[in-house]
Amino acid sequence: MEPDSKNLQQPELQQPEGGQALKSLPILDPTVPHVFVKPIKKIYEGHDVPSFLTSQAYRDIGIFVMQLNKAMCPRKSSEPGQSKTWPLDSPITLSEPVRKLQELLQSIGAIIEEAPPDTGPRRFGNISFRKWFEILESRIPALLKSHLPKSVLDFNYTSEGGVSVLDELTPYLMGGFGSSQSYLRVVRRLILAYNLEPAGSHGVWGLDDHSFLPYIFGSSQYCPPIAENDPMPLEGAISNCPKPGDIAKKSIVDRQRKHNMYFSAVGFINDVKTGPFWEHSPILFDISGVRSGWGKINKGMIKMYHAEVLSKFPVVQHFPFGSLFSWEQDPNADEVAPSVHTANQPSSNSGSGPATSRHQQESTRAAWTNLSGGATGATGAPWAAIPTSGNSGSPFTRAPWVAANGGNSPGRPLPNTGARTRAPWADQ
Repeated sequence: MEPDSKNLQQPELQQPEGGQALKSLPILDPTVPHVFVKPIKKIYEGHDVPSFLTSQAYRDIGIFVMQLNKAMCPRKSSEPGQSKTWPLDSPITLSEPVRKLQELLQSIGAIIEEAPPDTGPRRFGNISFRKWFEILESRIPALLKSHLPKSVLDFNYTSEGGVSVLDELTPYLMGGFGSSQSYLRVVRRLILAYNLEPAGSHGVWGLDDHSFLPYIFGSSQYCPPIAENDPMPLEGAISNCPKPGDIAKKSIVDRQRKHNMYFSAVGFINDVKTGPFWEHSPILFDISGVRSGWGKINKGMIKMYHAEVLSKFPVVQHFPFGSLFSWEQDPNADEVAPSVHTANQPSSNSGSGPATSRHQQESTRAAWTNLSGGATGATGAPWAAIPTSGNSGSPFTRAPWVAANGGNSPGRPLPNTGARTRAPWADQ
């Protein structure tokens, strides 16, 4: 259940120049008892996805992603020709809660040493991953108690009709814990150790088999500098940064992966795949031909994240929903026309769970869609409505494999073939 509005303190919002305020997540008021709920599964089949797209959980994901995206963008400096950036290897002073979260992830990663990969078949992942998961599951209560702040562990709650804070937080951690690069290091180590395969992969026609957010935040790192209240730039790049096409050059990727999340993700692809980059990662290769800079790539990645990640049943079906990550409907979510992404979802014929969707075959747009007052995107994603400059081109919802031999722009030619593929938005 969603906490009552009187139990929330809405953070103060600043109004960016030339656009709407960047939304912030509400904060629980510790003086008011909160009813925590043990998270449960809600998405049983493809027709449940549209209900997820109007949920408060979906709204909160979008708000948080947009906050992080803007936080990674370079800032203008008072000194001419200077700007403030945040490379991955920047020296920073961590707050105590963040430091404890990093220690928690280090403890989780260390469990891999206790469950070495099995020497048996690895077609669908190494069976020892189950052992790692069982060990983690048995230690989660103690790990959370030793790494979470006392203010969280002792948060004011009512047991009447609810559970403890640990009872709600544990399924979130087990289902998909996250914390910037520390989280990615743990996940990538798990993938390599246990040969794990992705859910909902498009194979060679997907952006990346295992992660997406690094491409959003990494492209933001190379966007043109902004003032604190400016909207995100829609094109261009910070001076002296790598070109988008440099992702196909291994020597540059190896150098930049220590500093940038986009190149770090591409570097991991190089670690696990062999052959020419354009051959095993044609979508990323196509995006590398974008002429409008990292700002354009950042905008397109946000659109693609909605369409190819949050709108896909194989990806979101395992989300657990409780009071903090709520299945309750967002009262400010607007319904828009159906999209190809929500219309083509798998259906369950086994009757293993209820179909909870109120709006079948519909796509939606939440209230924080128009970040800068622009027109909505074709999918109606909350963040897809970033205004475009120039001609709109072909709609980004077009599947890359459908548009490979058509469309109104050439894409980046594949080496030695003259053939082309295209990201749905790369040449708009």
